[in-house]
Amino acid sequence: MIHTATVDRIVRAAGLLSAAGWLCMAGCFFEPRDAEPPGGGGGTSEPAKSPEEVTEKLVTAFETFHRPQYQLLLAGDFRFVPDRADSTDLADAGHTPFEEPWGLAREEDVFSRIQSCFNNSQTKMGTMDLEYTGNPIATDSSVTGYSTYESDYDLTVYYVTLVSPSREDSVLFDGSMKLFIRYESNDGTYRIYRWEDFRKGALRSWGYYKGEVAASLSYCPD
Repeated sequence: MIHTATVDRIVRAAGLLSAAGWLCMAGCFFEPRDAEPPGGGGGTSEPAKSPEEVTEKLVTAFETFHRPQYQLLLAGDFRFVPDRADSTDLADAGHTPFEEPWGLAREEDVFSRIQSCFNNSQTKMGTMDLEYTGNPIATDSSVTGYSTYESDYDLTVYYVTLVSPSREDSVLFDGSMKLFIRYESNDGTYRIYRWEDFRKGALRSWGYYKGEVAASLSYCPD
């Protein structure tokens, strides 16, 4: 059974007024209600004007699968650095290990694939919930223009399938991240130029999952 709370969460995040109609076409599992305005400005994209805004807008970009917003947070020389153990595990499982690190073009491609998987308006509709956990450590230097942000994270993808039989589900990732943020003097914005990802325990890290996506494995749940 599809819970109204889950659907409302996705409708608010995605800002899709037709979501109720899609789900009614799949069997009317809930009583439709008017969609509320999307939280966090998911329909627009704005550059970050401080290191703090980078982490805030990252949550917004993930919540709504908002690619333009995500792109505004990444520097042209961006590098994503996965945990070396994750790459090794992929190789041990017989898969091609992902490059370490990868650049902006690969990162944008991976984000686009994930977006098409979980928020394609035809088979699935979803939202990502990025939560910084533990005791985040932020360093900020207005003199050099370089900052870092370190934190554990829980990242949950909530989604509703739009084809019969409709159902709700979620996928959870956790780990630790270290973001390297730089002030861009040419346009007065702050962007991530390096993202290091570390796994913590039994759950897959965000880096491992992105490695599966980059390797074109079966990363979309049925």
